[in-house]
Amino acid sequence: IHQTTQAVGMEQPVYYWKPSIGTSGLAFYNGDLFKGWKGNLLAGGLSGQRLVRLVLDGDKVVAVEHLLVDRHERIRDVRVAHDGAVFVLTDDDKYGKVLRLRPGGGERANSSKRCRKSLGSEQTKRQDNRQSNQKNKRHFLCCHTR
Repeated sequence: IHQTTQAVGMEQPVYYWKPSIGTSGLAFYNGDLFKGWKGNLLAGGLSGQRLVRLVLDGDKVVAVEHLLVDRHERIRDVRVAHDGAVFVLTDDDKYGKVLRLRPGGGERANSSKRCRKSLGSEQTKRQDNRQSNQKNKRHFLCCHTR
């Protein structure tokens, strides 16, 4: 990590954080479980302690959503399962956790208090007017640790 964001002979990135979130684990979401996420990029943050969803339009980032912020856990890796669920590896506590994220509100989510946690999207930046009506949208995800 360096204080400058560009150098001669280097191509500028499509998107970057300053200060850095300590990017770790990247995954393109191509599942069907989370409506509207197809083609988005999911990035873990170690120092940022969050999962970041980057909404892409071609090679441009048009929206950014910060998830799992209220958990205050370093995100070590992120993967997308064959069923569209998102797995997140944390390295906090003594042993860390593997979280399985899926949309909440279903029968299983209603039967478990731990699945009812709202993972807010405060600090969501909207850079595209087409998505401004979703600015305050909140996602209810089901988190399972095993």
